[in-house]
Amino acid sequence: MDRREKITAVVFLLSFVLGAEVFSGDELENLQEKAKQYAEPTLDPHYSNILPKDYVGAKVCMNCHDSKYDSWGNHAHSQMNRKASAQSVKGDFSGVREKYGPGEILFHTEEGNYYMSFFIQEELVRKLKVTLVVGSRFYQFYIGLQVEGPEDTDHPAFTVPSKLPFGYSYLRQRWLPELYFDSYPPAEHDYDDGRSFGEYIFDDPPEFAWNESCVSCHNTFPYGLRFKGGGWKKGFPEEDIGLNLIDGTFEVLSWRQEDLQINEHDLIQFGISCESCHFGGREHSYNEKKMSFVPTHPSLKIRHEGSSQPVASDPKNPYVVNSICRQCHSAEVGRYANGAARWNSAEALDQDAGACTSQVMCTSCHNPHKSNQLGRGEPDREHHVKACISCHPKFEDSTFASNHSRHSDKVNCLDCHMPKYVQGLETIVRSHTISSPSDLSMLEAGHPNACNLCHLDKPVRWTVEELNKGWGTEIETDLSWIKNYAGSLKRPVGLAWLRSEDPVIRLIANHSYSVSEIENLPLQEMLKELLSDYAVNRLFGLVSVEKVLGRKLTRDEYDLLQTPEHRKVQVTELIKKLCNTSAKKQIMKNRR
Repeated sequence: MDRREKITAVVFLLSFVLGAEVFSGDELENLQEKAKQYAEPTLDPHYSNILPKDYVGAKVCMNCHDSKYDSWGNHAHSQMNRKASAQSVKGDFSGVREKYGPGEILFHTEEGNYYMSFFIQEELVRKLKVTLVVGSRFYQFYIGLQVEGPEDTDHPAFTVPSKLPFGYSYLRQRWLPELYFDSYPPAEHDYDDGRSFGEYIFDDPPEFAWNESCVSCHNTFPYGLRFKGGGWKKGFPEEDIGLNLIDGTFEVLSWRQEDLQINEHDLIQFGISCESCHFGGREHSYNEKKMSFVPTHPSLKIRHEGSSQPVASDPKNPYVVNSICRQCHSAEVGRYANGAARWNSAEALDQDAGACTSQVMCTSCHNPHKSNQLGRGEPDREHHVKACISCHPKFEDSTFASNHSRHSDKVNCLDCHMPKYVQGLETIVRSHTISSPSDLSMLEAGHPNACNLCHLDKPVRWTVEELNKGWGTEIETDLSWIKNYAGSLKRPVGLAWLRSEDPVIRLIANHSYSVSEIENLPLQEMLKELLSDYAVNRLFGLVSVEKVLGRKLTRDEYDLLQTPEHRKVQVTELIKKLCNTSAKKQIMKNRR
């Protein structure tokens, strides 16, 4: 077969496997060009780490790397997805009941199995069996099947594992509907065609299929499956991935074609294990070859676009390391004006968009083999800042650093260039887009900026003046900004954020006030967020208020799952109780 025939075969087979309708016009031309570039055999025609036969499982790795295996066993990665068992299930299935929507949900066990049963006036509406658990650190979601319900038994709910509608919060020690943990689904009381979420989960069976979404970032499976289609993320940039024709075969794409989903029988193991990041280890474990940190196969090459050389397997190369993490940490989420993610799980994409993407690796700050033992809202560690200094050594001098920051040593590089304005799983976390506090797009849009996250009591005009005076920027406020600052550029930015129509900005403002050293907090404004129809805002708002008070509110004082009318009565009483002069003085005293 000559070179032209090989190229034609590549294009034909891609069209056959992925569907001829996928390629047309410019796409087909681009594919032909890529086929030309990648039609030579690899230097090692035998090495492979992307097919099912190339994977051995974490226990084989343990034989030589026992300390890393033990450490990984305590890492959240290992517990991302597990079979439901007495060891893995953390939620309270002791027979507790939660009133919600039109009925009541019973969380219980039967013969060692875990169930969520939905009742309306003591009549069973549907019964869901837990088969898998997701998560271990902050809260736990559940995957399962319907075992009883009004639908016909051939309905997918009885056979397709789906995300169940309730999760368990470790912080609250109670069951909450899953949208209390999600990033801005529809409003709770107008969730689906005018129905509330409570009505929806009683009327309809679970339909968020595990094998169409959750499976890909919570488990270990052969990298080659990412070529099946279905939008599975490959981590390494699509434009750098090329496919080779070897001996007339096209193994990477052809070994599984019957569907575009990843199913349980495709998994190497549940959870994120060694081979999620290091790829298939058979060549290393059994043939004593070096591990390749790059997906490798005779039919596959990864090269920087325009380069003739394959990317080297280098665990110290930011391109390689960050591409590995990008397989999962690349969720499609809402964005601020500067392109930074509003919600977590898009850290790799955020880093790509920042100023240091070619120099900093995820592992510069995060150890994938070692669990974070510091708890929620991990504080900065010395090596986090050292990652910055490794490229900016002049800031190791404390005098130079303070002259640049114009702050005390309580403020570090991250506070200004990776501020905390991302909604994490249970608290607000740092953005992974390395940016500047003087980013004009954020100031114009009234989005969270690093300066006012601390200086909540200052107006944006003050912020601009300080940036111009201290760092030589030449920013001018504009009357067009007023609509993004609650109608005034003279109002404290924190208050403008609390009054924003954007629920994410209100959530960030509440949190920022709760950790602020400002004495005169706008507690009444903060309490109003407990009336939000966005469940996640109410949950985060409750945590912020409790942080200010230094105690948890009882359910009699405020109950997340009550009706909007009942919550309004509760919040009115809280404002009377907590926002009078005497109560404010006591709160301020307790916070000092």
